[in-house]
Amino acid sequence: MLGLAHKAGTDDIRGSPAIELYKRLAAAGARVSAFDPQAMANARGAYPELVFGRDPYDTAVSVDAVLILTEWDEFRVLDWQRMRDTMARPLILDGRNLLSPTSMKSLGFEYHSVGRPD
Repeated sequence: MLGLAHKAGTDDIRGSPAIELYKRLAAAGARVSAFDPQAMANARGAYPELVFGRDPYDTAVSVDAVLILTEWDEFRVLDWQRMRDTMARPLILDGRNLLSPTSMKSLGFEYHSVGRPD
């Protein structure tokens, strides 16, 4: 999971859709790791069982999917080739329509964004 804050520019996780999704995934037995530029301290205090990556790249190592859940500009400019090379399956689920579908597909990702036609 990339992004835990309710919105970019804050460390507030109250009412965050990312946190709600984390709870559902964990309840279903998924192993979840997460990174957020500002909200990790709050999330760590509230959800100590959640695994936190040192950075987005560390968070993506051997994962089956990356979920983009907060629209941080930092995520827009990641080295997505590097991300793909560390993932077990190159699947991006973009809940914020942060990235270009064409660019992601050209890098070899299976890319799905919420609310945008394929």
